[in-house]
Amino acid sequence: MSTQLKLRGGTTAEHSTFTGAAREVTVDTDKNTLIVHDGVTAGGIEILNVNSASALSLTTWSISEVGGSVYFAVGGVNKMKLDPNGNLQVVGNVETLATIT
Repeated sequence: MSTQLKLRGGTTAEHSTFTGAAREVTVDTDKNTLIVHDGVTAGGIEILNVNSASALSLTTWSISEVGGSVYFAVGGVNKMKLDPNGNLQVVGNVETLATIT
């Protein structure tokens, strides 16, 4: 017989006040999405699924190409620029959960 994995779960409201352990994964039973916890953030971080992704509005996001550079803007304000040489400029704070090499 196969092995079954069952994750803890709760409603969106229950998740909003729940701070899971670092690397804990739970299920939002209202949205049918996975939530990844970091041990600090109440509510955790929702993982996008097909249904929630289709509901996203991109009206405040834009991507444009000018003179060989690609610009990523939010609300008409450029936040990132990728130039033809592969250099990336970012406006604001940068947070990564990965190793930068």
